[in-house]
Amino acid sequence: MKKRMTKSTAIISIATLVVVFVAAIGLILFNNYRRNQSIPISTPIINAEVAVSARLTNPATIDKPYLIDSAAGLKQQLKLSTLIGFNPDNQVLVGVVLAGQPTAGYSVVIDSTATRNNQVLINYRVTQPEEGQSHASIITYPQLFIALNRTDLPNFVPVHFVFTNLTDGATQTISKALGAE
Repeated sequence: MKKRMTKSTAIISIATLVVVFVAAIGLILFNNYRRNQSIPISTPIINAEVAVSARLTNPATIDKPYLIDSAAGLKQQLKLSTLIGFNPDNQVLVGVVLAGQPTAGYSVVIDSTATRNNQVLINYRVTQPEEGQSHASIITYPQLFIALNRTDLPNFVPVHFVFTNLTDGATQTISKALGAE
């Protein structure tokens, strides 16, 4: 009788081990799938342009990408206490501010955002003014900010936000561990 119980116990142990193993593999595959997907692009935060333009007096603030993941970061980087359309508790604000352009009419368009393992890929392009259109002859700083939901991003690991300008092929990277405040 003892041998039978031992065999039963062994069979149950093996079955339990197989179930746990299959569940672990399923979880790993699901997480890998989640890490290699497109991130929904939210509506661009239009009012950021007006708010940020007034703060572009320091050359160190232009021709670079931005990553803001807290209210303190919003205040420190953009000198704003709030920004309509951005909730730092649930979202991460990413944006691009270009170097000065000779006239109005230039803009930044985000083509895609996606995750690949611990990278967030943000592809954008710069559009030029249409020919024949009249534009103000003033130096402008084209920019675009979008809010990404935190649930779409990797947490508690170093995340590399890779900004690629599809117009000229330039790439800039900002790295930060989200959720590790």
